Amino acid sequence: MRFRAGWLLAGAAALTLGTACEERDRGASGQSAVNDQVSQAQQQAQRQQSDALAQQHQQARQQSEQLRQQTQQPMSEAPAPQPPQQQGSEQQIVGEVLSANDDELLLSSQGEPQLRLQVSPQTQVMVDGHQASAGEIQEGSLVRASYRTDEQSGEPQAVRIEATSQVQPTAPAAPESGQSTPGSQQPTQ
Repeated sequence: MRFRAGWLLAGAAALTLGTACEERDRGASGQSAVNDQVSQAQQQAQRQQSDALAQQHQQARQQSEQLRQQTQQPMSEAPAPQPPQQQGSEQQIVGEVLSANDDELLLSSQGEPQLRLQVSPQTQVMVDGHQASAGEIQEGSLVRASYRTDEQSGEPQAVRIEATSQVQPTAPAAPESGQSTPGSQQPTQ
């Protein structure tokens, strides 16, 4: 603001001087008028500068008041820090079983590093929709697991494991007796 007020003052003074030069050329009688104009321009520039300074002081006072009010607020109103999302919050993974036993499960997920989940007696394990133990999960099975990172050990602890076996259902065998099965077409002779 001071910089702008200075330019305004300089511009007003230059304008006044230009006008004064014209008046001087017209005659000495205009000298007092020129002096009056210069004086008025200087006063106007000073007023603008003091107004700008007053406005800056007002803004500074408002900011200071806002800071003072913020520091006087009770601490209970401050937002509580959020715990990291990795610690204690439940996460999920979908992947393929590389190895499994009753204590842990090693999973591989597309493009992700392998994840070793610790299995506890509290872990809910389902294999093909039936309750089972983690040791019953076959290698290559698809798994959807929910887990939490243990705060003490830092290890991922399985909460729930749902495994789907990779065993493909076999198609019914073709009849050997020459009888047709419903929906099939007999070759024409």
